[in-house]
Amino acid sequence: MRYKILLVFIASICFVKPSISQEVLSLKKCRELAKEHNQDVQNAALNVAIYESHLKSNKTNQLPKLDFSASLTRLGDPQVTKMPAFQLPNVDLSPSGVLFPGGTLYEAPENLYRLNLSLVQPIYMGGKLRNLNKLSQKNVDLSKENLRLEKSNLLLETDDTYWTIVSLKEKVILTIKSIKFLEEFKKDINNRYEVGLATKNNVLQAQVNLNHVKLANIEAENGVDLANMSLCRLIGFPLWQKVQLKDSIVNKATLPDFEIAHKKALAQRPELKMGQLAVDMGELGVKMTRADQLPSLNVGVNSYYGNPNHFGVDEAEMSWNASAKLTVPVFHWGEKRQAVKRSKITHQQAVNELEKNKDLVALDVQQSLYALKVAISKMSFTETSLEQAEENLTITRNNYAVGVASVTQVLDAQVSWQSSYSNYIDAKISCQQMYSVYLKAIGELDQI
Repeated sequence: MRYKILLVFIASICFVKPSISQEVLSLKKCRELAKEHNQDVQNAALNVAIYESHLKSNKTNQLPKLDFSASLTRLGDPQVTKMPAFQLPNVDLSPSGVLFPGGTLYEAPENLYRLNLSLVQPIYMGGKLRNLNKLSQKNVDLSKENLRLEKSNLLLETDDTYWTIVSLKEKVILTIKSIKFLEEFKKDINNRYEVGLATKNNVLQAQVNLNHVKLANIEAENGVDLANMSLCRLIGFPLWQKVQLKDSIVNKATLPDFEIAHKKALAQRPELKMGQLAVDMGELGVKMTRADQLPSLNVGVNSYYGNPNHFGVDEAEMSWNASAKLTVPVFHWGEKRQAVKRSKITHQQAVNELEKNKDLVALDVQQSLYALKVAISKMSFTETSLEQAEENLTITRNNYAVGVASVTQVLDAQVSWQSSYSNYIDAKISCQQMYSVYLKAIGELDQI
């Protein structure tokens, strides 16, 4: 009985489909799932939190610091200073006959303890603390732009994988249509062959074409499975999870203007914003290095309690003092000057890198626009070609029915139609993929 219950339980697990597999995923939903699951995006978000924590910590450097310390020492053999007995002299230094008994002059305490409470306030640091806060804010902004960049790269991969699955599924449907057509056509040829109206060669021609389409169907289905696993990896599903996609394709038939696209890219691309932040941070680095050449002033108040207490009048009493410390760099053999020079070089390197990236972004925008233009043109051309191939196949099939066209002509027309249909699918998908590339090129992919 127990074995029967176990078998029923196992069977119920095997045949119950996860509810999530029934959900039809749109491109927007896949993007959201990918951003939630991707470890690189999560780490980039954690970096933002780290730099925000650094910013909060650095802002406290301008505030007074209060510290407390305590120590206790027990001496195993305390030091004792004694004076031996001796005879006191007269004024003329002759013996007086009066004996001084001697005694203990100093005996170190057995327990030494000290309590110290100190308050330190920086007054002037040459602007270093102020610039450090600005630098910390730049690091926060840089980490946020890096997060945008990680999201853009992830979304581009997600879009590409999504549309690849849509493409392959449409090709599976295409091969099924072709198989159905060829099987019916082959059946028709067999009937003709049995009554002597067709040759064995005609039958074999149809069978060979049918085999080719069946092979294409297998390859397309395998491609769907592989692309499905890639998408599951991106959106955090188990690799074997079958996902259903909204395979409606919205055609992007308008081509953006290059000038407008270029301006958007300069204003929005995370790489350029990161480059500008690097330039700003280099400038702040120069100012902070120069601050090391300027005087610094700190003031503080200290309160002591302990035994012994060398700052008090009596032992084991509380005492306090106030202090001010002024540090002025005087001569360091040019070390500070060389540090400023290195900071300026680093700043110039950041400027050069930014200018280079601006040129690369302009090229990237132009290439993405060109690729989108080609994709739009191909989609329009292949759509017309498909319509013509469908008409040609219909006419050739009808001509064959009345004995005007040959088997070879019908098979050629079918191959032409299937090729045109496949090219049309590729063109539609390419249009979608190139539009995502264009959105990334202008810095808008992570904002949609």
